[in-house]
Amino acid sequence: MNDRPDSSAAAKGAQQTESAAPAPPCAMVIFGAAGDLTKRLVVPALYNLVQAGQLSQHFQLVGFDHNARSIEQWRKELTGAMEDFVGQGGEFHVDAIDQSAWSWLTGRMSYVQGDINDAGAYTQLRDHLAGLDKTASAGKSKVLRKSPGSVNRTEMPVDLKKILAGQASDVSLYPNDILFIPTSGSKNASIKIIQALLTVGTGIAVYGPRY
Repeated sequence: MNDRPDSSAAAKGAQQTESAAPAPPCAMVIFGAAGDLTKRLVVPALYNLVQAGQLSQHFQLVGFDHNARSIEQWRKELTGAMEDFVGQGGEFHVDAIDQSAWSWLTGRMSYVQGDINDAGAYTQLRDHLAGLDKTASAGKSKVLRKSPGSVNRTEMPVDLKKILAGQASDVSLYPNDILFIPTSGSKNASIKIIQALLTVGTGIAVYGPRY
């Protein structure tokens, strides 16, 4: 089985990336930040976006996990995982790590310890995100969830502001859900626009990979 994409698909992807405008400022939170998929798929994909100049200078990456670790420890783990890719095949292949691009990304990382089943952890995460983006509109949030047997996502309006204030029932998040908190510049975006923006990142996107 060939783990490497064919050249035509790679070329097409490169052309699409080169023609895309850089993403607006955003913060991305990874649930299960210490997990295998974070190291194998999510972070390498972000590294590629950094090299392509597709992320804003104000991009922030927040790791959320129940394991206690410092931001320095998380960065060291991810750095080790990236170095393991050098000269190897698989989902991500690189001959050498661009230290400038990697330093750019690690310099925008932060870490929040919390249990996904603990409501208090979300309050802590909310406060952390509030410090990263003062223009977030929590009352107009949306959960984008994949439909069974389809690559498309359905839209579920969520008033995160009321939930965090205890004025509305909690909404369960499932693996691969995306919680989108629009910034002031994209409050009225449709689901198709939001999905397009999330491919490069805008607002505050919370991505929950499988454990």
